[in-house]
Amino acid sequence: LRWDLKFLPLAVAWFENAKPCTTLSIRDSKGRVLGLGESDEAFQSRVLSGMYKFVRGASMDVVKSRKALISEAWKDQITMAKEEIKRLAKDKESLLKDYNRLRENIEQRGEKIAQLEEENRRLAGLLSR
Repeated sequence: LRWDLKFLPLAVAWFENAKPCTTLSIRDSKGRVLGLGESDEAFQSRVLSGMYKFVRGASMDVVKSRKALISEAWKDQITMAKEEIKRLAKDKESLLKDYNRLRENIEQRGEKIAQLEEENRRLAGLLSR
């Protein structure tokens, strides 16, 4: 694709260089003049037709390349999304571990508080005797 459209000026130049060939006169073996006279309108029509076919062929490459680029961009987006999902899953796992550790810590502190309160009651009972 990158080269197809760059050849457009060469195609135009080729047609410009071919223009003099439309009015050639050639002598045959008997000395008769044979002309290849083509009207300007007919030549312009062939030039336009050729340019149209050239550009049309290149435009299909543009469309194919565009589709390929879009496809690759979506593949990249999907890959990035999958990586993000993996990262978030790891973060979730880490957060769950932290939550469970903190919950155990709270339970242990609650048990320790209950033990200390029981010890306070026992000591208060000893002092009041």
